Amino acid sequence: MRAISIRAFALTAAVSAGACELVVPSKDDLSGGTALADAGAGAPTDGNVDGPSPPPDGGGGASLVQQKSGTATNTNTLTVTLGAAPRDGDALVISVAMFAATTPTITVSGGGVTWAQRTKASAHIVSSVFTGVGARNGVASVTVMTSGVQERLVAHLSEWSGASSFGTAATMPSGGSGSPFTASLDVPDGIALVYASAATHMESFGPPANGFVSLDTVFVGDTQILAAYRLAPARGAYTTSWTESAPMGNSWDSHILSLAR
Repeated sequence: MRAISIRAFALTAAVSAGACELVVPSKDDLSGGTALADAGAGAPTDGNVDGPSPPPDGGGGASLVQQKSGTATNTNTLTVTLGAAPRDGDALVISVAMFAATTPTITVSGGGVTWAQRTKASAHIVSSVFTGVGARNGVASVTVMTSGVQERLVAHLSEWSGASSFGTAATMPSGGSGSPFTASLDVPDGIALVYASAATHMESFGPPANGFVSLDTVFVGDTQILAAYRLAPARGAYTTSWTESAPMGNSWDSHILSLAR
């Protein structure tokens, strides 16, 4: 809808002897002035985010563009397909978890980026986080492959704007039991976002702590990924956690990393 600018709209009613006079504004009165806001101003323009829409960016220019999850059973390959091909220059992050008797080799391909494994853990649940930055001629599909057939395989894929390079990463090397939490990650200036994930057994958890925002949860059978993020953090140390809705004492492994502007 186009905005209409109105300098003055004078409606004068003169009541005299039962008569009413309507004064219509001239052509000159319908130009200039302050434009009315479009009815659709500020509406989201991206419809590819599965689940709740992301909040506005944190002031550093980074934002969640889209996310997608995938699961598979009794296979060594899982392909996750975004709603649209990644935009040039954007970053991709994928969290992977599996039910595995031994720790396999994991590779990731697709999306128009060069992937790098940033974290890995296997104390309780085999899991890893990969990132790829500077997408070019991106494709929507990203494929995870493992060196052996996995009984359960899950992945969460997300695209981010405003993040151009990898920052730092940390894992909980021995994992834990009960409510999962991440290691503390030191964040310098110039960081676009902090990303956290936990590979857990299937149970319900509350929202992430310390100002982190939830991403979609994905699970198959008893294997689950929780993921969350925080945009444009100030310099400092960051960690998050998820509280068990009904304490079960299940085991987990967690990851946290940053992407720079």
